[in-house]
Amino acid sequence: MLLPDFTERGRAILPLIAAGANNQEIAQRLAISNQRVSNLILNIGGKSQVAGRAQTFVKAQKTGVGES
Repeated sequence: MLLPDFTERGRAILPLIAAGANNQEIAQRLAISNQRVSNLILNIGGKSQVAGRAQTFVKAQKTGVGES
């Protein structure tokens, strides 16, 4: 599973990434700064052993994050 040791914020961001939201949209949706979104995405990438937003997006989609 992709989510085991992510913070609540990290888990909240994954479905938005999987849905294709950009950093600004995520920041607005979660009422946090764009820099905070960037930092969270970097942390997610490190914890899930992927490099960058594109790979995070692909992994989130493959694991079904964001599906209803």
